[in-house]
Amino acid sequence: PPYMHNGSLADLMQTVRHYEKPGIDRPSRSPLLVQISLTDQQRLDLVAFLETLSGAAEDAAKPQLPD
Repeated sequence: PPYMHNGSLADLMQTVRHYEKPGIDRPSRSPLLVQISLTDQQRLDLVAFLETLSGAAEDAAKPQLPD
């Protein structure tokens, strides 16, 4: 956390609820974006699953960029 490109969602539950919405109605919106309806239990189950996907951060050297 936080989630989204701007850090506007504080936790996974807020993020799941955000993705239940179909998005802004505009010509460029994909027809694949449809509203979904999850039950409270489905939301809890999804968040519990997503929380299992975390792991320890790996130590990785930052790439050396050219001048």
